[in-house]
Amino acid sequence: MIERRFATANLEFRDDTSDKTSPGTIVGYPVRWGTISHDLGGFRERVAMGAFDGTLRSDQDVRALFNHNPDMVLGRRKNKTLALRNDASGLKMACLLPDTSLGRDLAQLVKRGDIGKMSFAFQCESEDWNDESDPEDPSAKIPVRTIRAAKLFDVSAVTSPAYESTSLQMSSVADGTSPLYGISSMPSGAMRQFFPEGVPVEVRAHVLRSVPRDGRAAERRRRILDFVL
Repeated sequence: MIERRFATANLEFRDDTSDKTSPGTIVGYPVRWGTISHDLGGFRERVAMGAFDGTLRSDQDVRALFNHNPDMVLGRRKNKTLALRNDASGLKMACLLPDTSLGRDLAQLVKRGDIGKMSFAFQCESEDWNDESDPEDPSAKIPVRTIRAAKLFDVSAVTSPAYESTSLQMSSVADGTSPLYGISSMPSGAMRQFFPEGVPVEVRAHVLRSVPRDGRAAERRRRILDFVL
């Protein structure tokens, strides 16, 4: 099943491209290795370094999209308008924007700071689960999923992230930090953005296996139970 995640990333706009038909290039990190996620409604998550190595080694096409809309293509790996590579911080992307109304509009919106978030769509192929202390309530345990290997489908600039605690800023130089994702309540409908094709069996099993007894933890778990069931 395809899943989506809305991740902390630094997005840099470059208008010094040698391709004069393009309004510019966007560069950023849709994925940061090892950073613990926001509470996804009963579990947290991190992406292990190199989780997308299989995709990068293959000739699999990956698209850069706007709002995960397949009709709003910004670039593609297969024609070299989207480049992806690993570094010590995470998965880095660079997309040569098209000379279209969408490309020109996005360039201006990123420069102005109106678009400040990113997302990536993937299918998990290998994962580990462990119970860890909940950053929101250190006295409680929460399931944490570590994604070891996954197939990457797209990276997207998004206007409506699943949670506002993420950030994606314009800057002249990406700062390279890997902050702990912010902790805040998810808005209604957020889970459907995370799992557009439904919750995978493995995630469902780990979330449902133990419902906390204390009120605060139970309320967090209820957010995903209501959706799953």
